[in-house]
Amino acid sequence: MSYEWGKHDIHFGGSIERSRVDLNNEFNQPGIFGFGTQDFYRFGSTNFATYQLFLAGILSDGSSAGNGFALQQGAGEFKQNRDTFAGLYVQDNYRITPRLTLNLGLRWEPALPWSDNGNRWAQVNLTAMAAGTRSRVYPNAPPGIFFSGQNGIASDPGMPKNALRAKLNGFAPRIGFAWDVFGDGKTSLRGGGGIFYDSRVMGMLSNRFVDEWPFSPQFILSTASVSTPGPGTSAGFYSDPLCQNAATQAALNCNGTQIGFYPSFPSKFPAPTNFAYSPPFNEIAVSYDPSGNYKVPTILARAAYVGSQSRHILETQFLNFSNPGFKAAQQPFNPLCKPSTALANCTVFVGSNQKFKESTFSPTVQANVTDVNGNYNALQLSMEKRASHGLTLLANYTWSRSLDSLPFGMGVSGFDGSYSPLPFNNPNRHRLDYGPSGFDRTHVFTASYVYQLPGFSGKGWLHNVLGGWEWGGLFSAAGGRPITVLQGTNVSGTGIGQDRGTLIPGVNLYSSTACAGVTVACKSWLNPAAFLTTAQVNAQFAPGGVGPGTFGNVSKNFLRLPGTWNADMQVSKLISITERYRLQFRVEYFNIFNHPNFAPESNSGGNVNGTDQISAFDKINGNANFGTFRAGQAGDPRVAQYHGRPSKTGGRPKFCFV
Repeated sequence: MSYEWGKHDIHFGGSIERSRVDLNNEFNQPGIFGFGTQDFYRFGSTNFATYQLFLAGILSDGSSAGNGFALQQGAGEFKQNRDTFAGLYVQDNYRITPRLTLNLGLRWEPALPWSDNGNRWAQVNLTAMAAGTRSRVYPNAPPGIFFSGQNGIASDPGMPKNALRAKLNGFAPRIGFAWDVFGDGKTSLRGGGGIFYDSRVMGMLSNRFVDEWPFSPQFILSTASVSTPGPGTSAGFYSDPLCQNAATQAALNCNGTQIGFYPSFPSKFPAPTNFAYSPPFNEIAVSYDPSGNYKVPTILARAAYVGSQSRHILETQFLNFSNPGFKAAQQPFNPLCKPSTALANCTVFVGSNQKFKESTFSPTVQANVTDVNGNYNALQLSMEKRASHGLTLLANYTWSRSLDSLPFGMGVSGFDGSYSPLPFNNPNRHRLDYGPSGFDRTHVFTASYVYQLPGFSGKGWLHNVLGGWEWGGLFSAAGGRPITVLQGTNVSGTGIGQDRGTLIPGVNLYSSTACAGVTVACKSWLNPAAFLTTAQVNAQFAPGGVGPGTFGNVSKNFLRLPGTWNADMQVSKLISITERYRLQFRVEYFNIFNHPNFAPESNSGGNVNGTDQISAFDKINGNANFGTFRAGQAGDPRVAQYHGRPSKTGGRPKFCFV
């Protein structure tokens, strides 16, 4: 709605959205049977073909089915998520003078958590875990795992409704101005700022939340997790997967005790009381963007500063790390864990004698938290020459810097496979992870042009040959993407697998000799001699409790890949056949100078290196390809195409050939 009042142009309104996500499938209910190439329970180290194990009916890890386990069975995936997204706003466009307008606005956008019709919510409470406190809803759950109310039992203490607390103070003010500097309509100055909230989060983030015990139990038999058969690890025959029959037990040396871990299928919901994570997501950004649509004849120039501050960005933490394998700078989650012992396999309750049973957690224990911050600052310049004297030109240049504390290679969609090299409770973690964003390009320039070449007037053959020509093209250039060097091996002993490289002072980081001795097509970029090898790291830092230890000293994204540039060009000729019919001939060249761009983000065949980590490039340990570009890591070569198209004045083309 709008209301005009003197110099005030007032607008106010709102929006409301009702969102629902329903999932009702039989995920893994029939069971997935795996037949790998080896089963050491019966055959030792002898390898067999998959079909041999299949014909013998022997289950084993290593198959391509499912997640590669001998047997995996689940209870399906079910969720009925509901949420409401609402917002109210008011804005006043205040014309202070004919040359100055002030824009004032306020938006209220509360963040309401998703609800679930089945109240399927679980929470990891690290304080309760350390104290050994168990859930009253499901007492058999490991300590520190709390649940929303089920079976008439109220939610565990400290467990908010829907596992999250609503954020109701999402007030977002905005201010902007537009000033005609000289009053002639040719030069203007604009500016603005505001606070913006991202109050929308995907329904429970992913299906992993509905694959959790006890809402949808997942039963797994693995034959490769230990060297000898044991409860819950040894699989039987296809016809007797839980090894209940005496013949199976004798043939495969399994004892059938895993039946005690086998839940009922289909699983009851809600699960009975005696049955065996959605983090806060709020994002705030403060932005300044004075660029706008200026109306200047013939030539238009723009200059703008654009900046933003982002808070509470999502990241994935790895909780099941091992204590670092050294004493100095050790930041263990639990001092009772021995060095190089993972969280799930040690005493985890400080001050108590309780322990988790082995394999209570899988090796990958993750948590999604919103504790990453970022900032962006840029100078944006643009120039546009509108069509005159046959020439149209548009050019844009951005000089920018984007910094954040998101770990290298990690996305912001939740449950990523890349983590910070430091344990999540190390106070220096965000400092080590702070650096250029993975998408940061310091310099970006683009220019496009179209030029109608001068022609001879008249209708004679000279006009038909030399007239009607058009020349156009596109040129783009950008600085290189950032890259982080990883050691490629677990030198710290944490098991996280993201230890950084260690620089050698005074050595040039970039080199033209990295491809020395390589017989295949190769392009040198980084200098391997500028970093310690794994053997040198072990010799100098002595992981294992003797030396100071290291996670590496390479800052996140402080190195750069090569910059890229590309030029496309087209030439066309319009030939008039009669007053009604014309023929257009066009030649187009992509990458006309055939310039090789190494490690671009994509080419015509798809992603070349779509992630920050480039395969066989950024890892030092045992990697002969380190710091070099090989086949498949360059953009498209020069490509030409030709078009011919007849047309009718005022009508559509009849045919086209390429």
